[in-house]
Amino acid sequence: PIGHAADGAITALAARGDGLIAAATARGVSVFGADPASASAIAARGVEVLAFDPRGGWLAAAGKDGPVRIWSLAAAPAQLATLDGPTNNTRVIAVAGDHLAAGGDDGDVRLWTRLDPASRIAVTRHAGGVTALAFDPTGRWLVSTVRDHHISRSPLGGAPSSITVPDAVASLAIAPDGT
Repeated sequence: PIGHAADGAITALAARGDGLIAAATARGVSVFGADPASASAIAARGVEVLAFDPRGGWLAAAGKDGPVRIWSLAAAPAQLATLDGPTNNTRVIAVAGDHLAAGGDDGDVRLWTRLDPASRIAVTRHAGGVTALAFDPTGRWLVSTVRDHHISRSPLGGAPSSITVPDAVASLAIAPDGT
């Protein structure tokens, strides 16, 4: 089992469509398939958010220290890249195709292409911390929600539009048809 007493509480969890699961505890991140006994360990501490590459090649992990660390999912996981994430506490990660987005308590939403640290752009600056991110099914739009009651929709490489809602939004999902 994962997250048993020796490891402490699970702080982040991600699942991939083929049954691969990643779980973070205070001791690090474990990645496993149908047999938890054959788990691969990733030496990442303080992880509070995980996201798989939809094509299966890597896992993104981040937490209170800000940077997003990318790990290969090979037989012996290795760190592939470190992306300069939010200045403090990365709260959410979204992945679509060649794009990875991250948001945190600093209110910035950052976007990278092909996991290249030099490709980072600030998509949106919010007054409050980012609470959720999601790409539309085409991967051409990124939607973010924040504690300041705004929902922003940003075309990749374009200016965002936003609306204000009466309450803070804690989670976000976009249906396959884009609604």
